[in-house]
Amino acid sequence: VRSSSAFRSASDFRESQGSERYLRICRRLVVLPEPLLLRTLRAPYDYGGAYSTTAAEASLDADAVRALVSAIDYAKGLHTIRLVGLRRGSTPLLSKDSLIGLVRAVQSAKAISTLDLSDDALDDAIAAQQLQALLAQSNGVSSLVLAHNALGVDSGKMMLAALEGNKVLRCLDVSCNPRLAEWPSMAKDLERMVKTNHTLSGLT
Repeated sequence: VRSSSAFRSASDFRESQGSERYLRICRRLVVLPEPLLLRTLRAPYDYGGAYSTTAAEASLDADAVRALVSAIDYAKGLHTIRLVGLRRGSTPLLSKDSLIGLVRAVQSAKAISTLDLSDDALDDAIAAQQLQALLAQSNGVSSLVLAHNALGVDSGKMMLAALEGNKVLRCLDVSCNPRLAEWPSMAKDLERMVKTNHTLSGLT
């Protein structure tokens, strides 16, 4: 029987590979690695299996965010990813391509249960199709936070259609997305969806 220390050593080795991959991406994009992410990739258990950009120790621009997102595909041992406040005014630092990469990484990781993309200036053009893809395919995300963005009717309808078949998501936060108010039948459509989806217990 292998000891817990043996399991920890194996995990640390995988994380070392992840951190090396992150460093290679940063060199290719000519950006400095985000120190907290680098340490978290090396030893996720030391950080409770969570990473948040609110605690980032370096400023992030679009390329740094791109490198960060690319590293998530190798982020073994993480269950909580909070990529929040990634904007410059009303301009998002998460590009459509980065969001596509993020969704693919989350879908393949399976272990990520909480994904927070709040206050990222995400709109329908960037996020609608990717949010639908995230919710439509099987993954481990049980809590998705999209508060304080610029999501509109297209995002709302695409997510709603995907949620009808999603049996994993328990909490969805789309609060403070003013453009969703342009959806006149939203309350009725949400009520219908909640009756169909018996897993979702928190919707704001």
